[in-house]
Amino acid sequence: MRSNDFIWGATAVNMFNYMFMQEYFASILGLDVGEYYHIANNFHYYDLRHRNLVEKLASIENVSDDFFCYDKKFRSLDDFDMRLKKLGQWEQGLRTNQINGLEDFGDDFFNDWAKVLFQKVKKQSVEFVNPILTKLTTSF
Repeated sequence: MRSNDFIWGATAVNMFNYMFMQEYFASILGLDVGEYYHIANNFHYYDLRHRNLVEKLASIENVSDDFFCYDKKFRSLDDFDMRLKKLGQWEQGLRTNQINGLEDFGDDFFNDWAKVLFQKVKKQSVEFVNPILTKLTTSF
């Protein structure tokens, strides 16, 4: 990746989405998920908005490597595409204030993906299916 914002770009959007695609395509193809490596040429943060958060993250001494696996509801690329299209339409409505609440996409991973977008756009706390996401978003 050429350039990545550390707080919202890499952690909450880019890595999340890339790992999401990796996990789901592995499921569709019947493969193990494997490893994910994220390489950014320019890894930055925005000083005024995120300096305190970056300093707090840098001061963490004991890091645990938690893991969570979603129960995938779809079994085909067509089903995946349908859910992704529905998520995209919902996000558009969210960003244009035509939608003000969460929607059930019939899949916990898609629901958590929507909650990340909802939390970012509406600035409201949510409870994720993945307890790691809940912990991450309430810790800071």
